[in-house]
Amino acid sequence: NTNDLAALIVMAAPLLVFPRLIRREFGRPRIWDVFLILMMLLGLVLSQSRGAFIAVFASGLVYLLITAKSVKRMLTGLAAMAPLPMLMGVVMSMRHADDLQGSSESRFNYVIAGLKMVKDHPIFGVGVNNYPRFYEQYTPAFFEWGQRTAHNSWVLCMAETGIPGVILLMILFGMGLKAAWSIRAKRPEYLLSLISYGVAMSFLSHTYSFFPYVILFLVFGAARVHGGKKVAGAVAAVLLLLGVPGKTYAALEGSAGVDRPVGTYQPALSPKIQLAGSRGETVSFLMKATGEGCSPISLPAWAGGVHTKFYRVETIRTEHPSFPGAFVGEIADPLIPLTGERSLCVGP
Repeated sequence: NTNDLAALIVMAAPLLVFPRLIRREFGRPRIWDVFLILMMLLGLVLSQSRGAFIAVFASGLVYLLITAKSVKRMLTGLAAMAPLPMLMGVVMSMRHADDLQGSSESRFNYVIAGLKMVKDHPIFGVGVNNYPRFYEQYTPAFFEWGQRTAHNSWVLCMAETGIPGVILLMILFGMGLKAAWSIRAKRPEYLLSLISYGVAMSFLSHTYSFFPYVILFLVFGAARVHGGKKVAGAVAAVLLLLGVPGKTYAALEGSAGVDRPVGTYQPALSPKIQLAGSRGETVSFLMKATGEGCSPISLPAWAGGVHTKFYRVETIRTEHPSFPGAFVGEIADPLIPLTGERSLCVGP
């Protein structure tokens, strides 16, 4: 279906344009990149999908919102987007007026029929895949008859699974928008892709297709990678606190990074560190104890299931640089396993 293809185009386009053309993460744009984008634009025009054009306009407005630093830039961006509604008008003029009117009236009836189903079955809906069966019983007019679909993913979900079902779907999309918003400065394409597709699927019955969930979990993964923090719903994310019972140190601090001190460089330290890792992954961190005495090192009891090993960092002295510009002198390098009670002793 051309509308389905248009929805996929508006979902995929930001994921192609930003890394390849705007940020140029793969070097200078190649002919192939430009060719792909032109083909996607041509496909969007030939689809004659009003929902897809609205989706592009909506994502453009969001991009202006997150990037415009002044009113002047906002107005300039709006002026640059002005041709889009004009292009939509030209494309829509290719369709017969009766066809457009009939499509609009039919879609209105699909929505009304779905809302009537919710009114009669608010909790459980009419059942999955039952909207087509009950359409003729609930439609306010017979512009189209037989087994039809809602042409709106939200209405279809609400009609067939009730109000609780659509609330769950909205919560899932809300989590996706929150995750995409958290990385908008680094990777705006995920937010734009999710918004574009979210608008497009509002004119399509994609409730049970895998496309909404593909883009949602792409967003969750991107937020996990580029956000540097745990994302709601992430698997096996663990918050590690540096707990030392009965400590005799003046201070105990940690760093989630693994950059060791070299020369005058000292890594940034904090009383708390937060680490995130997948099952089977090894995650490293540093601790620095200041003061005098010995104390056992341990994690809180609630961090069960996380296997930990502790090492003491010793220093060695280098006399010659291993490469031009390398530091020469005392370097923190050897790792000595802490055995027995895993006690860490600190000199005065």
